[in-house]
Amino acid sequence: MMLTPKRQRFHPVQNFIQMLGRDHATQEKFAKDPKAVFADFGLSEGEIAGLQDGTFGALDAIDLHPVFRMHWLMMSDPEGAKMMNVTEFLPVLQGGK
Repeated sequence: MMLTPKRQRFHPVQNFIQMLGRDHATQEKFAKDPKAVFADFGLSEGEIAGLQDGTFGALDAIDLHPVFRMHWLMMSDPEGAKMMNVTEFLPVLQGGK
């Protein structure tokens, strides 16, 4: 049986990013109290630290899938997201800056 994207089960960090990207209530709660939302999703201290650091190396260290890395980078750095496109993202993914 193939799961549809809305029924697919993700690692807690990936689930957090997915819900933050599409659920208004999660977005509002996160804006007010990020620590509570991290706890709601059961994220470890290491995962939280990786997300808060936000660098590609830190996101790689918590084994975040590249697609979710891109989404987190765009959500956590709106100004950077305005200038991000696939051609700029690929070198970063491949270990560049």
